[in-house]
Amino acid sequence: MSSTGAEKQADVRSIVAFCCNHSGFEAYESACRELKFSDDFLKIVKVPCSGKVDIQHILRVFEKGAAAVMVFACYRDNCKYIHGNVRAEKRMEDVKLLLGEIGIDAERVAFCNVASNTPHRVTQAVIKMRETINRLGPLTV
Repeated sequence: MSSTGAEKQADVRSIVAFCCNHSGFEAYESACRELKFSDDFLKIVKVPCSGKVDIQHILRVFEKGAAAVMVFACYRDNCKYIHGNVRAEKRMEDVKLLLGEIGIDAERVAFCNVASNTPHRVTQAVIKMRETINRLGPLTV
């Protein structure tokens, strides 16, 4: 994943969203196209499956200065890779615990199940995360 947008230095307002190639990315594209959704500080990282996003990827994004990390995955029983979305959701729970131990608020990470025909879930989740970032303020580690 070293060639992704997540590797560049992030803006302090940025949200990095890992989107599975199937439901996550398609829902994001639909949100942009159909709902005219736009967030200048949302960085999309397309991954084959949300199960490929590991704890190191998430921590690296915070090291680069992002304000928050999101994972958009398929719904349960809809993953093209069988249980990748279940693994991703478990990893996000583990990340929340780890972040708390190192002084980063766990609210800065979010996991969201989406389908290609649920672009509104993407927009709602990003808006909610944007509100969380505004409430928490800049990330200081």
